[in-house]
Amino acid sequence: MKCGVIIVGAGQGTRLGYDLPKAFIPLGSKPLFQHSLDAFLAHSSFQEIVLVLPEKKCDLPKNDRVKIVAGGATRQDSVQAGLKALGVDCDTVFVHDAARPFVTKEILDRLLSAASESKNCIAAIPVTDTVKQTKSHKIIQTIDRSQLWLAQTPQVFSRSVLEEAFSKAQKEGWEGTDEASLVEKLGIPVHIVPGDARNIKITTPQDLQLAQVLLHTNEP
Repeated sequence: MKCGVIIVGAGQGTRLGYDLPKAFIPLGSKPLFQHSLDAFLAHSSFQEIVLVLPEKKCDLPKNDRVKIVAGGATRQDSVQAGLKALGVDCDTVFVHDAARPFVTKEILDRLLSAASESKNCIAAIPVTDTVKQTKSHKIIQTIDRSQLWLAQTPQVFSRSVLEEAFSKAQKEGWEGTDEASLVEKLGIPVHIVPGDARNIKITTPQDLQLAQVLLHTNEP
């Protein structure tokens, strides 16, 4: 099993109040994407990493293990660009959001273990809040949360499965909210691997404030 990584960071940071691509918003002393990149570089199992960035930001210093490619108009386009850039010998693909800076070695090890058993899998955490289904702001019913999970990244797939999923989505003209949703359309099982509540996705200014707190909490 040779694992390649796609770190997706081609989005803009306007919702966070920055005139910068989101991946370049500072978190501590480093841009957001660098935290995730460092986590994968520190792990010996990942020989090849593709960092997908906005086209105008692809002139970063090169690294023997890191390729930098331009993203597309959508997340789906960006992941496909990263997939095409991976070496042909990468048979297992990790896809991770640059906006999740707190991915840990423990999460990566759990996903690697599942992938070694030929499982397509994602990191996720169980829903702990009570969930209500509504219509016009009125509650219709309470959903059984025991079967509900919050999807995170990394998400890990056999390369051939992921390529087939993208091909089907392109032919049928639909967008998935994550890679797992594309693979699910093929009828191929996707397994849950425990993630971590600290593996947050930074989307709002409040998320960024929380990330600053988590960063300082995790510092030695």
